[in-house]
Amino acid sequence: MTATDQAGNAGSDATIYELIINTTSDTMLLGADVFLAAAGNEVRLIVDGDQLRAVDQGGTDLVPSRTLSQIPRSMSPDKPTQRTPW
Repeated sequence: MTATDQAGNAGSDATIYELIINTTSDTMLLGADVFLAAAGNEVRLIVDGDQLRAVDQGGTDLVPSRTLSQIPRSMSPDKPTQRTPW
C-alpha cells in the first residue's frame, strides 16, 4: 500500500492528519510531517514479518512500527462472521 500527499506539506497545507491507523494500544499517525520527511513525499505501508511498517522509498522507517496483533481486523461487510484476512 502506498499513500502520497498530493496537496503538499509546506505549512500552508490545510490537512492536519493524513493517515490514521487505530491500534489496540494507540494510534499510528502518518501526518504531513511524515510525508514531508519521506523521499518523494511517498509513504509505503509494508508488512514485514509480524510488523506493519511505514517507510519511504528507500525503506527507512518514518514512524515506529506496530505488530499486526495491535491492529484490529475489520469484519467483512458481506460476511459479518468472517474477518478480513491480511
